[in-house]
Amino acid sequence: SLQFSIDGTGEIFEYLRTNSVDATMNANVDKFYQLAERVHNIHVTFNFTLSWMNVLAFPAFYNWALDNYPDAGTMHLTKISGPKHYAVDLLPEDIKKNILSSLSLKEGSLQFQRVVNLYKESLQFSNPGNTVLLNKGIAELKRLADLRKTTLISIEPILKLIEQNTNQTTQ
Repeated sequence: SLQFSIDGTGEIFEYLRTNSVDATMNANVDKFYQLAERVHNIHVTFNFTLSWMNVLAFPAFYNWALDNYPDAGTMHLTKISGPKHYAVDLLPEDIKKNILSSLSLKEGSLQFQRVVNLYKESLQFSNPGNTVLLNKGIAELKRLADLRKTTLISIEPILKLIEQNTNQTTQ
């Protein structure tokens, strides 16, 4: 098996995988997927490592994989556990509930559905949310953006949700 660790598509992929190019990743996956179609002992699989930075990117990744590689062997989901300040569990419950309620995913094979269930379970994990750790993660990303002379635009949607939630809870 050949497993591709892809934590999003487009800008989010390029942000999380610094110096990576989405088009190059797509071309490489295409090549190996085509090879796997011809050589039956080669299997293409995917792993999505879930953090609060890419939690909104999972549906697009899932639909991309399903549309382009419907016969991929398996799909896996791993929740990031370290650094702790990037863990999806840090998101406030309201944000996780809103994400789940607006989820729009295509129906796939049992293997693909299994990863959807893991994604949903990851967002249902009850945790009071640790704003100190979450803020540490945000501050670290801002510092890295300054060092790299880049922006946080690709993760701006989740940052806005966090900010809105923080403003609502402090009012």
